[in-house]
Amino acid sequence: MKKLTCILLAAFMLAAVFSGCSAKGSDGEANADMAPGYSGGYGYDNDNSADAPGKPEEGSPEVGDGETAGIAAGAVDRKRIQYVTVDMETLEYDTAAAKLKSMAAEAGGYIDSSRETGLSVSGRGTRRSEFVFRIPTGELDGFTAKVAGLGNVLSQYTTTDDVTEKYFDTEARLAALKLERDKYMELLDRADNMDYIISLTNALSEVNYQIELYTGTLNKYDSLIAYSTVTVNLSEVVKLTDPEDPDPSFGQKLANAFSGSLEAFSLMCQTIIIGLTAALPFLIIPAAAVIIVVVIVARRSKKRRRAALEASKKDD
Repeated sequence: MKKLTCILLAAFMLAAVFSGCSAKGSDGEANADMAPGYSGGYGYDNDNSADAPGKPEEGSPEVGDGETAGIAAGAVDRKRIQYVTVDMETLEYDTAAAKLKSMAAEAGGYIDSSRETGLSVSGRGTRRSEFVFRIPTGELDGFTAKVAGLGNVLSQYTTTDDVTEKYFDTEARLAALKLERDKYMELLDRADNMDYIISLTNALSEVNYQIELYTGTLNKYDSLIAYSTVTVNLSEVVKLTDPEDPDPSFGQKLANAFSGSLEAFSLMCQTIIIGLTAALPFLIIPAAAVIIVVVIVARRSKKRRRAALEASKKDD
């Protein structure tokens, strides 16, 4: 009877362990904020109570001490993520776009994404591109200075996200988790009870999952810190904006509107001519077919009239 009771009690404890682990693993965000020194609530023999998992060693980093662990230690290497946005216009759109790409490569960066909208007619149009570059932080100032020389800069602004506290807090959590993982491994090597081994394995899986989360967060921070994000909005224009006259007079607006309408009419005529020229091969074949049909029909009708005329003369 006692044996049956022990078996039922062990089964109940295992069910509680598995349900608790599944509940924790289902919410990644909650897991990410969980203290690395947590205790899974497992039961252990009295002989192993001093080495029970979930009890971090004395002096190990605590979760709430991430900021003080990294920042109060002395001179701090600030962890900053920089974002730069440049709005500019140019008369030489294709040239400027090509130079932007080559300058990014020369600086050791790369294009993270790009998109283009608008049309170009005979090299003049209203195209607009958005280039998102990842540039090494050490080359950021030099790159933005070169970008400004490619056209008329309408605006440029920089934002900085200081993630120093978050970075060192994540580092401290990760260090504590690794210590806890090592402790679980030591206990697992000495364990000889099946229930104890199952409990340790579950706890070790949870800690490894947390380590992966924090490692991924640090890798993301490192990437964003090492490579700044530069967004360049490049617009193609037929006339550059005058920075000294941002608000033209009424007469100037009328002149600009008339000039713009003339340019639009000219572009429309060019578009029509280009379209007709492109469609000419497709128009020639149907036109030739129509001409051939008309000639054949005309000849047949002429023969019929002659035959009718000759028949009428014979009758007379």
